[in-house]
Amino acid sequence: MGSSINNGIYSRLSSYTTLTALVNKRIYPIILPQDCELPAVVYQRISGPRIHAMGDDPGLTHPRYQITVISQNDYDKARQVADEVINAFKNERDATWGSLNVQASYVEDDQEFFDDESERYRIAIDLIIWAEE
Repeated sequence: MGSSINNGIYSRLSSYTTLTALVNKRIYPIILPQDCELPAVVYQRISGPRIHAMGDDPGLTHPRYQITVISQNDYDKARQVADEVINAFKNERDATWGSLNVQASYVEDDQEFFDDESERYRIAIDLIIWAEE
């Protein structure tokens, strides 16, 4: 489940032109590479529940992903990138991201953070994806 959805998320983010105009291809799974140019986007699966139907597996899942925008000392840039991530996923229906068939995606929440030590702004966006495995 995880890899096909990970690939779908990367496909969606990397093909959303208003986002790539801001971050280019700086879109990474789980860990931000050391000395990466910012702003950048990191995504990870938080949970991966599946639908069960009376002992049958209908092949439907609805994982929660967190997509984090990271910007060095520039809140406005972080917010601009986060807004484009939100636009890429909010209320998507019956879509195909790469080879992933998506029934729906929803942005559930976003939170803002600032790390004094690294002087980085982070905006974490929680996303729910309904997809076929």
